[in-house]
Amino acid sequence: MTINKELEIQGSNIRITEALKEYINKKFIKAQRSFNLVQSARINLEYSKNLHTVEVVIGTFLDRSICMKTSSEDMYASIDIAFSRVTRKLRKVKEKTIDLKRYRLLESKRKMIASI
Repeated sequence: MTINKELEIQGSNIRITEALKEYINKKFIKAQRSFNLVQSARINLEYSKNLHTVEVVIGTFLDRSICMKTSSEDMYASIDIAFSRVTRKLRKVKEKTIDLKRYRLLESKRKMIASI
């Protein structure tokens, strides 16, 4: 499996294995497919005091960054939690942009009707 060029994975006090890279890549591809807003991602993995911390920073085409940081005793669980939270935030951003487009469309129709 190839790693996306938009995906940057960094580690602190942890060795990043191919299995971890593939797992993160699958999660990133799923988020990219589900929400066409995703442009790039930076994932920081850290291990300290029996806690695995994952920080996910997703850049969108709307010039917004979505950040999420989670910790747990298992690295894969931390990755799952972080990506599920990021997915929720991406869904919220997508719904807001759709609602804004609908609002602007309705306003333009109202103005057109009012000018007639």
